[in-house]
Amino acid sequence: MSDMDSYDVVVIGGGIIGSFTALKLIKSGRKTLLIDQFPIPHSNGSSKGHSRGVEQITGFPETETFKQMKDDSLNSWHRLQQHTKKTIVIPHKGLHIGSPNENYMTNVLKSAKKYPDYYERMFKSNSELRQQFPQINIADYYVGLLDDTAVRLLADEILKYLLAMFVDYGGIVHTGTVSHITTGDIVTISTQNNQFTSKKIVIATGPWSNCILKDLGLEVYLEIAHVGEKNVDPNKFSSLEDKDLKFKIEAHAKAKFNHLEELPLFMENCIYSHSQDRKFIIGHHPKCSNIILGVGMSGKGFGLSPAISDVICDLICDRSPKYDISEFRVNRFSKGDLCKM
Repeated sequence: MSDMDSYDVVVIGGGIIGSFTALKLIKSGRKTLLIDQFPIPHSNGSSKGHSRGVEQITGFPETETFKQMKDDSLNSWHRLQQHTKKTIVIPHKGLHIGSPNENYMTNVLKSAKKYPDYYERMFKSNSELRQQFPQINIADYYVGLLDDTAVRLLADEILKYLLAMFVDYGGIVHTGTVSHITTGDIVTISTQNNQFTSKKIVIATGPWSNCILKDLGLEVYLEIAHVGEKNVDPNKFSSLEDKDLKFKIEAHAKAKFNHLEELPLFMENCIYSHSQDRKFIIGHHPKCSNIILGVGMSGKGFGLSPAISDVICDLICDRSPKYDISEFRVNRFSKGDLCKM
């Protein structure tokens, strides 16, 4: 095997987590290979699409670690925009609305109160919502909170930028489906027609993660979802060309917003992958310390990818992460339940 086939790190998965991680590793001086089963960029998985958003205020239950990663990621996105010639990060306002007695708005209001004067400045009563946002059908019992710290992330453009930077720094991209991984002090990764060796590997394969992990004696419970469907095969799911699915989405949107165009401007598919507790899965493989997992990210992963990739790089480089990541550990689920070995 030639020297070109051997790497310090192989990153499997070219979505936002894998791409950000690969770029940071190559910039740190580590010879890095990025593998994806599809030619990058592509329209599969969870990372692609026109835009994503990240806000200071969140409707998810928020630990101190999550808050730190979110705040750091927002700062990182602003710095990234300063270093690019194209617009990829756009400041905008985000509106949270719902019943104050439901979990989502309860979490939003708790999150807002962690920032001085934010709650008092940005809280919106039902009458204020109706007056300021006549284009939205506001239920009588809804309240809201306007988040002026939010940013819109142009997802497809960001992925293209990260990939271009990775290649510019000397990173290698390989297209191919991983068929087998042989563990050891040196890991061997096999695709259809190639083999690569590496001291360490990162698995950031989103909805396809269990296809890889089963080969490593590890099965992590991941719920793979597509709009209107749960527990789907990531290789087989309903397209938005499905007329019934399209009708349901259009009807839902029309019920929430006034004066919409009759037909959508464009449609894109997206697959989600969640752990059962909806928290990230980040850490070492329980039996292979040179294999790092970064999976189960959907819903929050794109926005927090700057901080998540920092954590993964720290683990690869044998450094202690800045954050307490115990809540994301791979083996937090009991054997025979959500994590099997």
